[in-house]
Amino acid sequence: MLYRTLLVAALLAAAPVSAWAQGLEKDPTFLCFRGGPASRCSSFLITEFAYEVRLNGPSEKSVSWEVGWMKNTGERWAFGGTVFYSPEDRLGVKSRVRWWWLSAVSVDVGAGVSFKNDVTDMGLTGHLGLNLADVLQVFTQVEVLNIKSGSTDTAWSVGAKGGSYVGLASAIVLLVGVATYAAGSG
Repeated sequence: MLYRTLLVAALLAAAPVSAWAQGLEKDPTFLCFRGGPASRCSSFLITEFAYEVRLNGPSEKSVSWEVGWMKNTGERWAFGGTVFYSPEDRLGVKSRVRWWWLSAVSVDVGAGVSFKNDVTDMGLTGHLGLNLADVLQVFTQVEVLNIKSGSTDTAWSVGAKGGSYVGLASAIVLLVGVATYAAGSG
């Protein structure tokens, strides 16, 4: 039930057309909220909300947030990093590379580590995504989790990320929904 609510919230947050409007100016901006090639901005923030479904092993669905910064180093390439968090008690960092295929379409690659928690030791994570106007990204991800019991779990998943305004709005809608649910069940 919670995942259906999250999906509906993400779709509702994606509705505003104004998210596509940034970036129509001619001169590049030093720092943009919604990413774009160097002709539009020198650097940009990453704010992503992801919903993913595991393809191997136990059937799992999860959400995560990722925030960070990237710097365009030419018209086609951007480099940077992010911090990610998932309510399944995973926190980590990723280095990120983005290749601008067109002004509104890019390929996004990230690789990093997830930190220790109560269930896992340090693990590895990586993703490959097709990013549309820094508003929607379809991606695949691999995580190698080192379970404290001594086993290793390699999880392969696919999903979608809402970026920039969509990512921020989705996170706010989710937090308000969880707070409302928690207040009503108390």
